[in-house]
Amino acid sequence: MIKSNVKAQYGEVRTGLKEAKIQLEITGVEMSNDAATFSVNHYALNDDDSKIFLHTSKKTINSAEYNGLFEIVNNYVADNEIQIQLLTPHEIELLRLKIGLLLFVRSDLLPDSNKTTWELLPENWMLC
Repeated sequence: MIKSNVKAQYGEVRTGLKEAKIQLEITGVEMSNDAATFSVNHYALNDDDSKIFLHTSKKTINSAEYNGLFEIVNNYVADNEIQIQLLTPHEIELLRLKIGLLLFVRSDLLPDSNKTTWELLPENWMLC
């Protein structure tokens, strides 16, 4: 759904770190009255864009955060003049998930840092 436009390190120090672009994909969403939990698969991308599964993470956001992200996605769609009326409802929801993941990852910074997951800068993430 989103991928890095630069390489990041992955692997273990004792077996040797590797570098590759990273792709993140939402694989599941669990909604409750007060929160949403997203399951996200992390992949390393080979030079031919084939994927190597690295791990799955889960991220829970509360209702207020979800509602705020929903509005930010709406603004992104409007600002980028994305013609969602040409899409099916299913395609619209998939696009909204992609955009939401992109915007969330770009703003979910590591403590005491201006970096995101995988030690990348916010601008190192793009839709795919």
